[in-house]
Amino acid sequence: MNEITMIAFKTDGPEADKQFIEEYVLDLVERTSEMDEWERVGYARSGQGPIDGGQVSVFFEGDPKTVISAEADRWDELISAGFADEWTHERGPESRRNGSSPRRAGCPITYPTNRSRGEIVATYA
Repeated sequence: MNEITMIAFKTDGPEADKQFIEEYVLDLVERTSEMDEWERVGYARSGQGPIDGGQVSVFFEGDPKTVISAEADRWDELISAGFADEWTHERGPESRRNGSSPRRAGCPITYPTNRSRGEIVATYA
């Protein structure tokens, strides 16, 4: 089984999260079926609003080094273009937060749900 890698993209807030998702993530979800570097991808908006800025987390199922190598240049371009402030490789398949027990990042329902989001945005945007 492949690892799940989370890459967090720091943004300026909810509107910037939306722009980042529309500019990069929806295309990423669509082209995943053509990629050898990973099997599936999911995402979630996880920022806390305008005071704390925003964040979009992207979850890849695949080898972390291969995923980062394949996409890092694109991520840097997005930062240069102002779609995000920075990106960080936050965690692997399990995480401990505030003393909680380990949990897997990205449950299986995340993947089909994200594909549906892209179709909805394309239809109604």
